Amino acid sequence: MRLVVGAELTALLQTDFAGDGAAVPPALLYRLCDAPGLQAAVQAQAWPAVDARFAGAASPDAYAVPFARSYIDERLRSAENPAQREFAGELIRNFTPCGSQFDHYLARLYANGEAALGDASDGSVYAVGMRTNDLNLSAPGQLPRRAFRAQAAIYDGQAQRAALDRIYDCFLGYYEQSAERFGAHNNDDVLPSCWGALRQATGRLLPRLRDPGLASQREWVAVAPLRPPAGFAVSGNVLVPSIPLRSHLRGAHPLPFEQVLVHPALSGIAADVGLRAFLRAKTLPSRVLR
Repeated sequence: MRLVVGAELTALLQTDFAGDGAAVPPALLYRLCDAPGLQAAVQAQAWPAVDARFAGAASPDAYAVPFARSYIDERLRSAENPAQREFAGELIRNFTPCGSQFDHYLARLYANGEAALGDASDGSVYAVGMRTNDLNLSAPGQLPRRAFRAQAAIYDGQAQRAALDRIYDCFLGYYEQSAERFGAHNNDDVLPSCWGALRQATGRLLPRLRDPGLASQREWVAVAPLRPPAGFAVSGNVLVPSIPLRSHLRGAHPLPFEQVLVHPALSGIAADVGLRAFLRAKTLPSRVLR
């Protein structure tokens, strides 16, 4: 029975719960950074994708985790029978983004670099536009599969809730049917597996749930499974485990720069001249826009 349950839940985890699995990222995606961040990325020949648990404002903790907690709490209050109350109650008690289902590296990229740069409150003064097809990322279902999975952020509150509904109803429904299929005496074995699968599906969704007020940024999040770090990035004066986001093309420059947008607050001709000189010195495209 356990093998059957495990195989069936694994198959259910392949479901496109957000309903947008065919979406493909745009030709150009932007990465935000300050001057030291740009210099560090060029020196390392890669952008750092950081451990999501230590990603600060980029972490799902900032918006997605509270949203998901509130959702599960609503499901607990609206439970219609003891089985549904048990299912929701245990989830809300053990819903933590520190579990293995939530461990991954992430890098936040933007289709609208100008809007993202205008909203930045972390000191970012550059939005670096990169050729998406050259990066070591791919959309779900897109071949060949690369190191990072790129998916569009979900900003609309109804769409966010609908995705959580599909996840929750899928695994709650599986649990409710299990008594008839496997016998009520096996419920204690099936229930933890359903909880684990639901947490895993939710963990994949959380990085995509973003504050509706930031919708103009049109963010794409690049996610990779957690593994031993290749290096460490500085975030808020803290060293954070990271892995590289760079070009997958051999023989090409590891950073597929196309252009750099400069924040209006960084005024003066010297700022543009210095940036162009830096890019040329590193044999990178020196197209600078304001």
